[in-house]
Amino acid sequence: MILRYELIKILCKKANRFLIVISIFLILVMSYFAFNDNIYVNSKGVEEKGVLSTRNLIKEKNEYKGYMTSDIFERVILNRKYNFKKYKDKVPNKVFAEDMQKNMDIEFFINSVLGGYREYDYNSIIAMRSDDSKNIYKIKERKIKKQIPEYANTPQKIEFLKKIYMKQKTPFYYEAYNSWDTMIRFATNIILVLILLVTLPCSMIFSDEFGNGAESIYFSTKYGRSKGVIGKIMAGLIFSSGFYWISMILFSAILMVALGISGADVMYQVDNPYSMYNITFSQEYMILLLSGYIGIILSASMSMLIGAYSKSSALAVVFGFITFATTPFIARVIPFKLFFMLTPDQLVNVLNTINAMSLIQIGNVVFRQIPFIMFIYCTFSIFIIIFTYKIYKRKSIV
Repeated sequence: MILRYELIKILCKKANRFLIVISIFLILVMSYFAFNDNIYVNSKGVEEKGVLSTRNLIKEKNEYKGYMTSDIFERVILNRKYNFKKYKDKVPNKVFAEDMQKNMDIEFFINSVLGGYREYDYNSIIAMRSDDSKNIYKIKERKIKKQIPEYANTPQKIEFLKKIYMKQKTPFYYEAYNSWDTMIRFATNIILVLILLVTLPCSMIFSDEFGNGAESIYFSTKYGRSKGVIGKIMAGLIFSSGFYWISMILFSAILMVALGISGADVMYQVDNPYSMYNITFSQEYMILLLSGYIGIILSASMSMLIGAYSKSSALAVVFGFITFATTPFIARVIPFKLFFMLTPDQLVNVLNTINAMSLIQIGNVVFRQIPFIMFIYCTFSIFIIIFTYKIYKRKSIV
């Protein structure tokens, strides 16, 4: 009964209903931009955008659907060399549409392998011999062996990376992954906004009693300092969870229906050959959603704590904005790499983190950045919730 009452209080506030409307509007706007994110060049050489254009692009690229073998690499390399020799960097749109568009993902993979970690040259493929198509995966292995000592500064980290890369099985399976790539990038922005939006309703859960001058009545009731506090915390967590998952499921459903799910089982190494996360694109998206949910719970719990302690919702909103929105910009100015690897904004920064060679070592145990911060902030959120309960339970009326 107490939980239901607190949930009704949250949903009856005009400000909170307005936030729900904003989230729906945000999802629709982001979906529209996602639909127009990919450019398709039709047979007439005209650039097109939209749902049908993205589906046509995926259909063309899926001509190479299957394992990326040396034969496929040789075909793409010869094609690129021929067109470069004939047109240099001024390939007509019609030629691009007919002869090169479907090759772009595989060409990107080859150039990424040749460039190594953090280096990419669009024309690397041109300098290759066609015979080198048989050695693409061997080149990747050689570069990995070279880069491991550069980014792993302890024997434990070196051994950890070796074990990870040994688990990568080649040849990689290919299928056009444009829909997942688009969905991941736009979902990242939506999650950040949802985390910021949830701070307001959660911060008001505890500060409202003081704002309305009803704290003396509330704390004088039988369950005001026990079940009432638990009800408020549970209401905040349930509202935040529902707000997040309904929004993200809606966005995911819209894009999956519109753009399809081609590339769900493709390893992320097809896009970044040197990533140390051996996951598929669909698994990357699931990690992003889970990491974002931990961010939502962290934001909600921190907002409730600040609201309970300070009796003000404004402070919680400001704190949430600084923590998740401004920290990435501060990190570019202040050179504390390890510190900013562990800040809460990294929960939303999965796309960049998954491309980074970021390892954390505690004693002899080595962790990758994403699972480490997910565990840390999941645990931290639990402690914050417990602390919030204890603070409000002992809150003075004055």
